[in-house]
Amino acid sequence: MSTCARRGSAYREVMEERDYIDEYLDICMSIYTRYAREGRLRETDHMIARNKAEIEASSTPVNPPQNTA
Repeated sequence: MSTCARRGSAYREVMEERDYIDEYLDICMSIYTRYAREGRLRETDHMIARNKAEIEASSTPVNPPQNTA
C-alpha cells in the first residue's frame, strides 16, 4: 500500500470518528435542551460550558492528506 493510500485510509478513519463524535454531541445537546425545557437539569450551565470548552480545546483540526505526486 502506498504512503498516499495509507494516509487516505487514516484520514477516512479519523473523519468517521469525528462524525461519530459530532453525532454523539448532537444527541447530548438534544437531551440537554429537552431537560432544560422541562426544568430537570442537575448540572449548572457553567459546568456544561466548561466541559464543552474542554472538548473543543482538545479537538485538533485534521488536514486532508496532501498529494505530493
